[in-house]
Amino acid sequence: MYFNSYWGLVLPQASNHNVCTSLSSLTDSKFWQENFRYAIIIITIFVAVVTPDGSGITMRFVALPMIALYALGITATEGNEMSVTERQKN
Repeated sequence: MYFNSYWGLVLPQASNHNVCTSLSSLTDSKFWQENFRYAIIIITIFVAVVTPDGSGITMRFVALPMIALYALGITATEGNEMSVTERQKN
């Protein structure tokens, strides 16, 4: 039950945060790229608190998708910035 609610609620929120702030022009993709190391540290600390056991395997199963979604969000914001600049040129 807990695992399903985690995947259903937390992960989409995490991936949408950097996309939404970039779409609203509050930040750009360069900000997210420069702070990628800090995001990994914060995600790791969060996962260490959330996972029930002390093994690193469970932490990896939870942290790697979050890091992948963060990277996917960077890619999405870069694509959006490129399309916005192309529209502005025309």
